[in-house]
Amino acid sequence: MFSRLGEPAYRRTPLEAVGFYLVYAVLFVVLAALAGAAVGLLDPPAAESGMSELVGNVVAVLCCLALAVSLLRVKGLIAHPVFLTIGALGPLLAVFGGALLGLIPLAFLTTRAPRTA
Repeated sequence: MFSRLGEPAYRRTPLEAVGFYLVYAVLFVVLAALAGAAVGLLDPPAAESGMSELVGNVVAVLCCLALAVSLLRVKGLIAHPVFLTIGALGPLLAVFGGALLGLIPLAFLTTRAPRTA
């Protein structure tokens, strides 16, 4: 379930995709929280105005975007319109629900087999 998490080209089973989702959700939430906390430490007045939450959300969106591009590129799905749309849903959903929502379509993409030329 938690094996080969660093290999984006690996085709996961649905259970492995759940493990992928859980690990990356924890990782991205921690990264977003650390970024928000850094803003709070560096500029406390900005943290009071909600800048920490905004920075944390931006980090989650960027992490989902980077993971989506990586998955699509390595699996050779970047030219396929359906999978490109699914990959674009990740960062878009992360705008509204953070990494917890943005990783759902990306976990699905990990179940797809890499395409060969």
